[in-house]
Amino acid sequence: MVKGGMDGILKDISLRFYKDIRVVKVICEHPLLFVKKKIQDPNDVRPIWIPYFGKFVMKNIKSLQDKQNNTKKYEKLIAKYGNRNKK
Repeated sequence: MVKGGMDGILKDISLRFYKDIRVVKVICEHPLLFVKKKIQDPNDVRPIWIPYFGKFVMKNIKSLQDKQNNTKKYEKLIAKYGNRNKK
């Protein structure tokens, strides 16, 4: 079991693969630094996918678009079927 948080994990990996701990740290942090740089760019709203780690999406823009789309769909359904809960 590795103890010592992130530093302990990096040390364990560096010992296991015979690499300098600074090299291991750069390799582990690079994908997240790349994501940070891309998310901070206001002109780029595309999602970023890191293999074996996940997909990162700018939540605020995506949420606004989803809310607008859902509102339009709801209004169409109400116009088509009306409110069926009325008695």
